[in-house]
Amino acid sequence: MKKVYKSEVDKFLFGIVIAITFFPLIFLLYESTSFSDTIILAIIILLSALLLGNCIWGIRYIIDQKQLIIKAGFLYKVKIDIETIRKIRKSNSILSSPAASFDRIEILYNKYDDILISPKDRTVFISDLLKINPNIEIIL
Repeated sequence: MKKVYKSEVDKFLFGIVIAITFFPLIFLLYESTSFSDTIILAIIILLSALLLGNCIWGIRYIIDQKQLIIKAGFLYKVKIDIETIRKIRKSNSILSSPAASFDRIEILYNKYDDILISPKDRTVFISDLLKINPNIEIIL
């Protein structure tokens, strides 16, 4: 059985994406020297924004059989054997991770590996992991 969970998206992070997209476009409209330069730069900025948006709004956490698959857009994919997960704990770390919210959980797996994620429905997500591996220590 395959179950998909979306990432929670912070309003702050959403604002950053909007700012990164529109401030350069506004600046470009006022400072551009030629129409062709404006069009080329606008296309580059919009394509960059689409790529960034895909990475943020394309974050998915998938439980498939005994694997947790973490995907962020089409560029990032990690597979974790759920049986190797040792601990799940709350985290507010701002480190780069496949999480679109700063209200995160840290998954510790294998001996020294960890990853930060932010599933929208955290309770159901953790409950589904515990059904597969009831030995996971939960610290929230």
